[in-house]
Amino acid sequence: MKIRVNDRNRKIYAVDRIIRETPGIDLNDTDGQLQIVRLTTYRILQSKLSKDFRNSNRGRYVYTGSSKTTGVIVDAYERALSAVILYLYLKNIKSNIGYVYAITNPAYSGYVKIGYSQDAESRLGSYQTGSPFRDYVLEMYTISENARLVEQTFLDRYTENIVNGEWVKLTCDVKEFFKTSICKNVCLDLGFPNRFNFRDLKGDIKNQIDGVCDGPFRGYDINRVIDDFYSKITVR
Repeated sequence: MKIRVNDRNRKIYAVDRIIRETPGIDLNDTDGQLQIVRLTTYRILQSKLSKDFRNSNRGRYVYTGSSKTTGVIVDAYERALSAVILYLYLKNIKSNIGYVYAITNPAYSGYVKIGYSQDAESRLGSYQTGSPFRDYVLEMYTISENARLVEQTFLDRYTENIVNGEWVKLTCDVKEFFKTSICKNVCLDLGFPNRFNFRDLKGDIKNQIDGVCDGPFRGYDINRVIDDFYSKITVR
């Protein structure tokens, strides 16, 4: 995950604070976890907009273009997922939220290991212990609210490329393969947005979220934006 220690601590504190402010949420339940993600997304986006206000000469409103606004929301959503899964991982709480990753090894040129984990870098470390050269490389990863589903959907679609379980024969550069095959094709079809696919969201869905964000909106009253984002983009 390549997160600085102090940044990790800030994420843990932020999620813990939201949990303390929201009594009654069951963190062992998928819906409870996703509710915390939603509240964390709201908090991150609220902070982002308040900073825009302080740096803007446009008064109490922020005007942004549709694609830029969608990108800001997706960024906040990914950051929220990252913070929540870090909290759950350290608390040893099981979750569908996680990272789908691509790991390579120069000994297996032309192949990539696709898998999922609550912590991609910890998973990389587990591979390194089996290599005297510690030569496994975490090429790319994406975060999703159902990483297991993303991984399984990918493996089901690319059966002809799979060798020995989760090793996949590459048809192009590993990063391009990952961005196209998983981040765009699989995640788009499942309805999970990420930084690589939000510009390619299907027309009707993209227009719906852009419609929510067109024109001015108050930075301290964005519940409708978040609610529409979750109802129109993600799939349970």
